This record gives sequence, C-alpha cells and structure tokens, in this order.
Amino acid sequence: MATEETAIPVDEQLARLRTTNAELLQTKKTLQAKNEALQADYATLQAENAILKTQVTEATQKSQDAIVGIPLKRMAAQLSDFPELFLSEFGRRYDVQADDKGNLSILTKDGKPTKDVNGKPLEFEAHAIWRLLTGGSSSYAKSEDAKLFATLTKWHGAVGAGSGSTSRGTGANGPIETETKKAHKLPTGLGLR
Repeated sequence: MATEETAIPVDEQLARLRTTNAELLQTKKTLQAKNEALQADYATLQAENAILKTQVTEATQKSQDAIVGIPLKRMAAQLSDFPELFLSEFGRRYDVQADDKGNLSILTKDGKPTKDVNGKPLEFEAHAIWRLLTGGSSSYAKSEDAKLFATLTKWHGAVGAGSGSTSRGTGANGPIETETKKAHKLPTGLGLR
C-alpha cells in the first residue's frame, strides 16, 4: 500500500490527467485533419483516375477505329451500295480483329476465326469476304444469310484465269480494281437460218 509520503496529491493527479487529456485531444485533432487531407487527396486521385480511364478508353476507341473501323468501312463501301446496312448486318454475325502487326482477321461471334473453303484463315480481302457472306459462286445465296448479303453486296464473283475479269483486292489499303477482259457477246446465229 502506498503511504501518505509517497502518495501524489489529488490536485496534482488531476492536473496531470488534464494535461494528458489536452495532449490527446490535440493529437486527435491533428490526426483528424491529416485524415481529412488524405481523404481529399484520395478523392482527387479518384477523379483524376476516372479522367485518365476516360482518356484511355477514347484513345483505345480511336486506335481501334483507325486499325479496324476505317478498313472495315472501306471494305463495306467496296462490297455494297449500302455500306451502313452492310456493316450493321455484318456486325451482327462477325467481328473484325487486328493482330499485333495490324493484320485484320474475321471472327465469328463466338471468337473463332473464319475459314475459307480450304480450311485456311479467311483473308481480309473483298472477294474472300464476298464468298464467305454470299456462299460464293458455287452455292450463291442458298441460305437466308447468303440471300441477305447477296442482296446487299455488289457482284464479286468469279475471278482468275478464264473468268472474264480479274479482281485485285487491296483490302484495307484501297479500292478494288476490276478489269473486264472480254466483253459479253450475244451468240451469233441464234438458231435462225
């Protein structure tokens, strides 16, 4: 037990407690001020982050449009007299994606690459896309989708040796040039003698 000689007077204990309490209250106020400043900084950082995300999204969209959108629009204008409708219907069935080198490929909506009749990845070229969409010259417009795209697209049928025309598709780099090698002639004679 404490003796009276070592006991601290009550007034002195109260004074010490009041001093300690005042120091604690001041520390609390300082910490609250720091907390408010940190919260303000955090809110500012969140706002800046949102702005940066918006800028990144816009830049990504512009990049995507430059790499994919513009060539796709050019291709639509080459293939169809109604490019907006063509793009709408095409976009419902397919996606176009660029690889790291900027080469474009056509994917089905489930993300699988489209293949040509030989099982190779389809080139992003007007004639190849026309064949994909319309069924090509061998099965032209036999399915409902092929009928729709046959209606929407310009003729990009047979090409190559003996076809009567050649089509040099430059894909996204420019328009398709078509040269007629032979004029279509009516048969002479027509069975009359």
